[in-house]
Amino acid sequence: MDCYQAPTADVKETKYGYQLSTGELIPYSDSRIKRSRDEFFHECKPGGDANSRHSFCLYVPDHDM
Repeated sequence: MDCYQAPTADVKETKYGYQLSTGELIPYSDSRIKRSRDEFFHECKPGGDANSRHSFCLYVPDHDM
């Protein structure tokens, strides 16, 4: 119940990691980054609250090469 599909616009790839719409930055080396099983980002936050500034994990889709 803590995870939800994040709109693509809510997750930006930066030089330092994934920047979420709440301002949270998750570094690329962070163990909270997981591989998504589909083509979408999924954020996991307490109670599924999209406004929470703390994420349990971020599921990231594979990049097309």
